[in-house]
Amino acid sequence: MPFWGAAGYSATAGSLTDADTLDQLDSDEFLQVDNNLDDVGTAAAARTNLGLAGVADGAAGADLIGMTTITETGANATVQSVIEALITELKDTTDSSAGADLIGATAISGWTGGDIQTILEAAKVYVDGLIAAANAVVYAGTLAGDASVYPAADAGDLYVISSAGTLAVTGPVVAAGDMVLCDTDSSAEGNHATVGANWNAIERNLDVATASTPGIVQVGKDIVCTAPLTVNAGTNLDDCLPGADADVTFAVGAASTSASGVVELAIASEVNTGTSTTLAVTPDALAGSNLGIRYFEVTCYDYTTTTAVADGVGYFFIPPGLDGMDLVYANAMSVTAGTTSGATTVQVRNLTDSQDMLSGNISIAYGDLVGTAGTVDTADSHDAVATNDRLRIDCDAVCEVEAEGLIVCLGFQLP
Repeated sequence: MPFWGAAGYSATAGSLTDADTLDQLDSDEFLQVDNNLDDVGTAAAARTNLGLAGVADGAAGADLIGMTTITETGANATVQSVIEALITELKDTTDSSAGADLIGATAISGWTGGDIQTILEAAKVYVDGLIAAANAVVYAGTLAGDASVYPAADAGDLYVISSAGTLAVTGPVVAAGDMVLCDTDSSAEGNHATVGANWNAIERNLDVATASTPGIVQVGKDIVCTAPLTVNAGTNLDDCLPGADADVTFAVGAASTSASGVVELAIASEVNTGTSTTLAVTPDALAGSNLGIRYFEVTCYDYTTTTAVADGVGYFFIPPGLDGMDLVYANAMSVTAGTTSGATTVQVRNLTDSQDMLSGNISIAYGDLVGTAGTVDTADSHDAVATNDRLRIDCDAVCEVEAEGLIVCLGFQLP
């Protein structure tokens, strides 16, 4: 296996057995390995003879390979020393010269920086911003139950109570394992009186409630009270029975004229019937019943006076007690019936509003004494009356042989 030197001499691989032999070669001469070195065994032997296969500290192959010095790795001039210097650089954690500062990275849209250190710092800022914006719950540490102040905190900061006590002088009584959660950003350090509104205590170990101690209760789906139930003033059953998901049934009898109890409210038709001894009457039911209608009669023609067609045969004004009511009934009667043919017809007009109140007149047919009620005009509040409204009664027609006497009845009721 020959080697050719640039000076024209040659030697065999067998004669290159140690470093002294290599030193005999001119360093400026070019050595070329013959293409006959094409088997692995021979190539491995050559690497061993040249010292390139060594791995011992200070005698590794990389210690024998020189290279131009690199400013960033100092005066090191072998591959081994440069690699060791590079590893030292990459392990460095000094601010602005850490290993991550030396490793480049492709820029990421929205983040600044072209090296790993800068991009990781940008990522931390981004993630911290997401957490802060969402007010996410973040474990912030432990807090003694008898601590005199709440710590400065932001919304989402959670502290686990490490011992029992009264928190922040006048705050909640807490036990080990309870938690306090801040719900306000930039909450300053302070006692309960000053910043307690920014904190919420979370009980972990509530006991079963008693008559004197708040705690856990089990609420039945259907609750039947067989004894008197007392509810404090200003509260209701929802306050007393939170979480109940069904009706609450009381074993209480019906009220009567001699016993207290549960009453049912009457509707207007039941008020009209007037037979119940247990129903309670509400103002609305009373106003909507027959008892809520206020009737008034106006004598327009005296009992023996013959009727005649004329406006203003009678007048009526609205007293304060009828204010806001509606005309709901209008009818009339004669004392002596008209005969032969025709009918006596009557209109009611609100002079104050300049509006007829009937869309169909009251009509007393000949031969009859009591008429057919007129049709009240409910359109556009034509039936409504107010205090001091003046109503006029007009006789618009009479029988062929006129009736004698004319009495008009008007009924008013709340709408």
